[in-house]
Amino acid sequence: MSEAVNQAVAKTGFKKFGREKPLPGAYTLDFTAVRDVPVKENGLPSTFGAVYVKLSAAKIEADRGIFGRNKYITDKGEVVIECDWPIAATMRKLVDMTSKGIDPFRVTWMYFDHDWSRDADESYSFFAMCGNEIIDESSHFNAEEPLVLKKYKDEDPIWHTRPLLDAAWEQYWYRKFYTDTLTGQPGTRHTGQTLWHDLGRGSVVSGNRIS
Repeated sequence: MSEAVNQAVAKTGFKKFGREKPLPGAYTLDFTAVRDVPVKENGLPSTFGAVYVKLSAAKIEADRGIFGRNKYITDKGEVVIECDWPIAATMRKLVDMTSKGIDPFRVTWMYFDHDWSRDADESYSFFAMCGNEIIDESSHFNAEEPLVLKKYKDEDPIWHTRPLLDAAWEQYWYRKFYTDTLTGQPGTRHTGQTLWHDLGRGSVVSGNRIS
């Protein structure tokens, strides 16, 4: 990591998505990136991991949140979490999935878009898949949120064809996203930085240029 990143991690306790756009392809949940980040649960010191485990084991009946203070009403009582808003935003994404019966550890995120605001905020869009279907057409992560996604790569494939099969698998899901979903239609993309897979060659197209 660069010195700037090391300093940011030391200050916040976690590495952020930051200002560098993710590479196209498949990502999986890296829970270690946020597991030990300190938060408060009902006024007492706790960690992101401990609170998430507690909420994932409960039935969420309602939730309310504003500016880093989130109240979850569960079948086992109220859970009030106090933390910085980027941590709260990530917690909400994972808890929302769990409350719908989706295990975030079995989800694959595919990066496809980047956006920014006049207030200098930046966000990255992924579509999420689980159980051989797209479960979320646009899952957004702010640049200030913890970097809880890691690029999938088989570092030591046994078979020579494994990287080729992985690339074909990614092409298949990009094709499905861009042809079968409303979010994936070119007319709905707005930044000019949208990523398309050139299905014939397996390369990535940014805007109208092959990169």
